[in-house]
Amino acid sequence: MTDSLRDRLLNRERPVARYPCRVAPVEETEAAETAFAVARKAAMAVRSDDEKAAAEANKALAAAATARDACYEPIRLRALEPDAFEALQDAYPPAADDAEAKAKQAADEAYLHAVFLATVEGDLTEQEWTTFVHKNLSTGERNDLYNLSIAVNGRVRALNPSVPKG
Repeated sequence: MTDSLRDRLLNRERPVARYPCRVAPVEETEAAETAFAVARKAAMAVRSDDEKAAAEANKALAAAATARDACYEPIRLRALEPDAFEALQDAYPPAADDAEAKAKQAADEAYLHAVFLATVEGDLTEQEWTTFVHKNLSTGERNDLYNLSIAVNGRVRALNPSVPKG
């Protein structure tokens, strides 16, 4: 027996986004990505009527995908309940229009970091997540992770592109 529409809608989980964070050394990741691309190209080149070659190519492709995937750790971000997200926005208002660029950037960074901390799932403490974000990620990776934590909640309030990175 299937659940009713009411049950399915009211028991639905909030959206989740995953950020693939590279955890393996760069050289190992590059080698795994290259091996996957080679295996994929080889699998695509196999004739459709050659079942044995197709099976071998698919096995090699699966092994290459496993090796590539082992180079990344997915970071899960779960959307907040709308009221909680609104409360978080209220707790971190944007800087005033006449504020200095550094103050605007600091306000935006604090808000984005707070949204990230509220949405990230995992065993790390808030302090460990903060250290990870500020010490172990590049600026681009951090921005991608912050943008994804905002996007999973469905509202965008990003850094003003005219504010220089500092």
